[in-house]
Amino acid sequence: MLVEISEMTIRIKINDNYCVILDQINWAVCQWQPRENSRAGGIWESTSWHRSLQQAGEYLRLRVLSQEDLDDLDEIINAISHSNDLLSSAIRDSRIPDSWRDAKEKFGNNE
Repeated sequence: MLVEISEMTIRIKINDNYCVILDQINWAVCQWQPRENSRAGGIWESTSWHRSLQQAGEYLRLRVLSQEDLDDLDEIINAISHSNDLLSSAIRDSRIPDSWRDAKEKFGNNE
């Protein structure tokens, strides 16, 4: 599932390694960490926190790009294009607004 909504958080899965979670305070970029004692086989561990979805997306794009082995300009350009497409597609498909307040207006107030 691309988007999971609970009472306190909204999670947008970017790929098998990363997701972005919106809580009542901020956006967190999370990375999947395997754990043997976890029923799901691992946990989403926060790596950074941001005040907007745009900031979280920019950080995540740089993080994904820094993990790729890029040797020449064509590979760099293709990697940037792919990461932009991946992020914008996941965010657009999620239809999640940029703030918790807007999300509550869209999905209802569970408090």
